[in-house]
Amino acid sequence: MKAMILVLLGLCFSILSGCSSRTIFVVYRDVPANPSFVVIPANDYLDEVAFANVVEASIIRAGVKVITRPGTIEVSVKKEAGQAQKDKDQDAGKVQSQTVEEKYFRWDETLADYVVHTYSTGTRVRFTKKSTQEVVASFELPGADAWGGQEKSNEIISEALRKMGLPVR
Repeated sequence: MKAMILVLLGLCFSILSGCSSRTIFVVYRDVPANPSFVVIPANDYLDEVAFANVVEASIIRAGVKVITRPGTIEVSVKKEAGQAQKDKDQDAGKVQSQTVEEKYFRWDETLADYVVHTYSTGTRVRFTKKSTQEVVASFELPGADAWGGQEKSNEIISEALRKMGLPVR
């Protein structure tokens, strides 16, 4: 009877502890002694930048070197595109030429050792080693968003940095 109670208590404990766990995936690689990080939002929308600022503050609070994010560069590419005429009044062999202009923004180069990409939708954070483009950590910040959840973010990010082998406060 006593053994049965101990088994049930152990089962209850394992179920309760399993519900509150969070998964952080970290790849173990050579980490420099004092690496620098830069936090890059998914785009320049206000909620994305605000969420990136929450993550950046958590990394700074952990005592890790963070450098300012690079500026954005507007890239404009013009392409010639041909389209066959389908109008019966014109010759079927004619090709109408169009110029298609694509505009997008890209980030300038950074001197950081690690790039931290943030995505406010899903509160996803991804650490990438810049020299190899290898994703070394990927996780969500449950309960955190662009406007709150700083304490929880601090804990989770500190844990991820610790698992990478960095000394954190």
